[in-house]
Amino acid sequence: MGASNVEEFIKQMGQFDGSHEEFDYFVVPAVSEKKQQIDTLNTIRTLADLGVPAKKIRVVFNKVELEDANDVPRLFAMIFGFHEAEKRFTLRPEAVVFKNEIFDRLRTLKKTVSEIVADETDYRAMLREAKDEDAKAHAVSMISAQRLAKSANKNLDDVYKALFK
Repeated sequence: MGASNVEEFIKQMGQFDGSHEEFDYFVVPAVSEKKQQIDTLNTIRTLADLGVPAKKIRVVFNKVELEDANDVPRLFAMIFGFHEAEKRFTLRPEAVVFKNEIFDRLRTLKKTVSEIVADETDYRAMLREAKDEDAKAHAVSMISAQRLAKSANKNLDDVYKALFK
């Protein structure tokens, strides 16, 4: 859901007392840019003000460079500081979605990470048998997409485990 859609959704929730009880969890994504961290904190405050308990609000640290894995508290200092001060959400520092080229390529491929991971096509064989440059380029693209998707899928599984342990 886009940020403006989320704002409208939360606004509507405020009109229906107790509507948050229909949801098991609220997973709020955060990226390291300051303005987006402020938006994340505002979303957390709004959910908490609606009566959502801290144990049901979870934050996912999104678009983190792999080499910054150990710097999450520094990159998201506003969120960690807010948690330390107010404890209005559940903090799992290991719930980190790493940047991965596959997320940009999914639109072009018109597939999901799961679909690419499940694709059993032997693109290496296709590459060996390809007669034209387009077929070769497609095979190479799909080989790299499968490798990227496997990494992303494992990362997403790890994030899920971290969020709901």
